[in-house]
Parts: sequence; C-alpha cells; structure tokens
Amino acid sequence: MSAGATATLSVTATGGNPTFTVNGGAEVTSATIQNGDSVVFNMDAPATDNSSYKMTITAGGFTTYWRVWTGD
Repeated sequence: MSAGATATLSVTATGGNPTFTVNGGAEVTSATIQNGDSVVFNMDAPATDNSSYKMTITAGGFTTYWRVWTGD
C-alpha cells in the first residue's frame, strides 16, 4: 500500500476458523489495516487425512488465497 493508505482486510474459508491479528491484537475476521501494520493469519488444519481448507484473504480490491493441507 502507499504511505498513509488504509484498507479493510477480511478473511473467509471453507472451514478451519480463519482469523488474523493486526499488530499482535485480538483475533478477528475483518479489520482496517494501514501501511506498516503487522498481520498474522491463523487457520485450523482439517481433521481428515489428505484434505484442505482454503482461506480467502481480501484487502480493498485485492484477493489472494492460502490453503492448509493435511497429509496421510
């Protein structure tokens, strides 16, 4: 983001209770972030072997994905 810019960051997922923290704060699913913030994403792994959960991360008009897999 540009200096001084802010955006709303949100997470959703197919499962796994997705959350994130901003600057070490409480776990949330949506918050306003600004340039220089530290963001840590969290999501539980599936209990079933060989399966995954997909987190959708959206900030402003940008969307990306993070997937958590389990092995066998």
